[in-house]
Amino acid sequence: MQLVKYGIHLIILSFFYMLGTWIQQLFHLFIHGSIIVMFLLFPGLSFKLISPHWIAQGSNLLIRHLSYMSYLRNYISA
Repeated sequence: MQLVKYGIHLIILSFFYMLGTWIQQLFHLFIHGSIIVMFLLFPGLSFKLISPHWIAQGSNLLIRHLSYMSYLRNYISA
């Protein structure tokens, strides 16, 4: 059950990331898509359009393993 919950949270976060990169490419912005995601998530969380419970565990998982993921990214792209 916990694995399904993590999966749903990561799917929601991935949706926002894809939306942010799509907006960046659509309008040819110099701001990276992940920054646009922060601009989308902040008002959504502030005005309670997005519940923090929908993304809390998935974002904690990503933050916990951030250094490992950046190491893999550098290793794979080299």
